[in-house]
Amino acid sequence: MTAPAQSSKRLIESGDVVPSINIISAGTDLELKEVRDRVENEPPPAVDRQAVQSILQTLRRLRAPAEQTLDLIGHSAGVECYLKIGEWVIDGFSDEGADLRDFVRLRLKPLLQQLHIKQLRLLGCATATTEEGWATMQTIAQWLADLDVEVFGTNRIIYARNFDPHGFTALDVLHSHRENQKALLGFDGDHLAQAKVNVPLRPDLLCREQRWTLQPASCPQCSAPGDLAQEIWDLVDSSVAWSLPGLLAAPLYEVQIPTGDDEVQRLHALVKYELVRVFPPDPYDRNGVVYRVNDSKALETLLASLPGTSEP
Repeated sequence: MTAPAQSSKRLIESGDVVPSINIISAGTDLELKEVRDRVENEPPPAVDRQAVQSILQTLRRLRAPAEQTLDLIGHSAGVECYLKIGEWVIDGFSDEGADLRDFVRLRLKPLLQQLHIKQLRLLGCATATTEEGWATMQTIAQWLADLDVEVFGTNRIIYARNFDPHGFTALDVLHSHRENQKALLGFDGDHLAQAKVNVPLRPDLLCREQRWTLQPASCPQCSAPGDLAQEIWDLVDSSVAWSLPGLLAAPLYEVQIPTGDDEVQRLHALVKYELVRVFPPDPYDRNGVVYRVNDSKALETLLASLPGTSEP
């Protein structure tokens, strides 16, 4: 059952208090759990597999007319960086696009009007940085035009530390549909400064600070022994690394790299192949370390060509 929605308030840069509603995707993965644990002292509302119905049920429970912002929080999925809530991908262009249109115009819109929602924010990694994600924002805004709702995506990667008990805090990453062009993906935001770590690309030196069972990736998987693994490392920029628990980006690929002694190092390609997250051969390391990729297109091509690629 979906928990009752609770309104929260956050302080914006001007010092004004802007009430917001946080709806966080349900799921068993540790990243979403990290976010849920930070957003409220008690569990915040989380949508289940029936995501559309859960959102509507959550909003219908609200009665106070003072709300202004609705935050949908989940992983970005695919190379398009669409926001994923439960099993529902917010995509205005696939076969489910008609479902999104009907949901927004016929079912969600009356509730937004009732609650005086003026901002709708799609909070996952880099949701405003692709043509497809940007066009989806524009389309949603068009459907809500007569309510004057502003739709926001993100121009950076976001993770658990960007949330506090009141909700989302990394306001510098937000990109409005009114800015007339998609955002460029950036990595220089202040919200990432505290996450930087000095970890070279060596399995035996990767961080092992927290020990939790690592969930299997729900993405294609392949193996890269020997020279193939070295080709991947050659594409990775090891000059900057981050520890990002609660990173809101679903992996595009999982690569298993033998490291000797029957151990396997795991690598996840993330966010348009612009990032990789590397886990040491330790089944209890839940965070790994995140690095930038020098050539995302080359990495995408290389991973698609690896032998043994299989669906999860």
